[in-house]
Amino acid sequence: MTRRLPALLAVALGLAVVLLLARGHRDVGYVRDEGIYFHASRAYADWAVRGLQSPSVLFDRAARDRAFAVNHEHPALMKLAGGLSARLFSAPGPEGQPPEARAPAGLLPLMPEGAAMRLPAQLLAGLGVALLFFAGAGLARSKDMSSETATTLPLRTRPLRPPRPHPLPTCPPGQHRPLRRPTCPPRHSPSPR
Repeated sequence: MTRRLPALLAVALGLAVVLLLARGHRDVGYVRDEGIYFHASRAYADWAVRGLQSPSVLFDRAARDRAFAVNHEHPALMKLAGGLSARLFSAPGPEGQPPEARAPAGLLPLMPEGAAMRLPAQLLAGLGVALLFFAGAGLARSKDMSSETATTLPLRTRPLRPPRPHPLPTCPPGQHRPLRRPTCPPRHSPSPR
C-alpha cells in the first residue's frame, strides 16, 4: 500500500490542478494573444482533420504551409492540441455571430470553445505537478533508504582528512583593513629590523 500512496497523491494533485485551472478560466478573460492563438488553433486542427480524411494532405507542402501560415513564428504543438480539443469538446458558439466567429459544435460538446482550447495546457500543467511530486517523492524515498542502509553498513575505514587551512589570514571581527589584500593589524609591536 505504501508504494501506491505516492502514485495516488500525484494523481490527486494533478487532477486538483486541472480542476482548479478549468474552474478558474471562467473568472479570467482572454488575453490579447489568445485571439490569434485560437485562430491558429482552428487552422491547424482543420489541417489535421483534412489529413485524417485524406492522408495525402499531410504531405502536401502547399496545404501544410497554408494551414500553418497563421502564427507560424510560434511552436505549433499546443495550438494544434487546442484546436483538436475544441473540435472534440466545444459547444456551438452563441447565435447571431458571423459564421467565421461562431465555433462549430464538437463531437462531444461539453464546454465553450475557449475552455476547450485551454484544456490541453491545463492537462499539461496537471501532468507537470504530478511528475514533480513523483520526483520529490523519489528523492525523499532514496534519502530514507540511504539513511537506513547507512546504519547497516560497516563504519568508514579511512579517516577523514583534516580541514585545509584558509589561504588568506583571518582577522578578528572589526579589525579588517580594507586593502588590496586583507591583512590584520599586528597583535604586538613588530620587532625592529
